[in-house]
Amino acid sequence: MDWRTTTSQTAQADLDDLLKDSIQVAVQGLGDQSLVPFMLVITHSGERAVRSLAARLPNAAVDSAIAALQGDRDSEDLRARATVLDVSVREPFAGDAINVRLEHQEGPSIDILVPYRSTPAGITVSTDALTAAADTRRLWPAPST
Repeated sequence: MDWRTTTSQTAQADLDDLLKDSIQVAVQGLGDQSLVPFMLVITHSGERAVRSLAARLPNAAVDSAIAALQGDRDSEDLRARATVLDVSVREPFAGDAINVRLEHQEGPSIDILVPYRSTPAGITVSTDALTAAADTRRLWPAPST
């Protein structure tokens, strides 16, 4: 997945910043034991905002979280977004993870899993062990060919 070769420097910076900020906000929520699904967005003018749900979703499904956090005009108003959930996974590793779903209007859509452990000393995030895969474009569908 070599998305950096086909996207602008702005898109790369947007996605890098969203990932970094998503992990920071998620770690804070995990530390407070109050991590609910949230979305970080960047508008066309560069303004940034956080949207969050009042409570966890019963099934923690990505599509349900995105639908609950998405605004009616997002495809026109946003240039990038990150949807973040607390998940337990079996593959590509077993355990808890911060799931960050990045999407940019220029095309990249990336599903990232960042493993973490909760200990009496706090939350330990393993950013060196994160995994990334191409994700489904949801807000800005792929152009028809």
